Amino acid sequence: MKKILLLITVSLLLSGNAYASCYEATIMKPSPFMGNNGEVFTLDDGTYWEVGVEYEFLFEFFPKVLVCPNEGFIAVEGKKLSVKKLK
Repeated sequence: MKKILLLITVSLLLSGNAYASCYEATIMKPSPFMGNNGEVFTLDDGTYWEVGVEYEFLFEFFPKVLVCPNEGFIAVEGKKLSVKKLK
């Protein structure tokens, strides 16, 4: 998993576009994280997010993710999920 995140991060940073604002985080709640439509999750930085129209059934416990808030997605377990930050 770390290798996938590292490869995604490096390729995005080298592309020199808006993806440079992406960062790594861990999903703390819920556990397990499913990655399905409307699921609200909390990152280790205390922010809350909601999954868009996705149905992945990931069943992951505390997954490391690449969060790209400006682009509205996270990358988890090789999958790209649309998300929005909640206030």
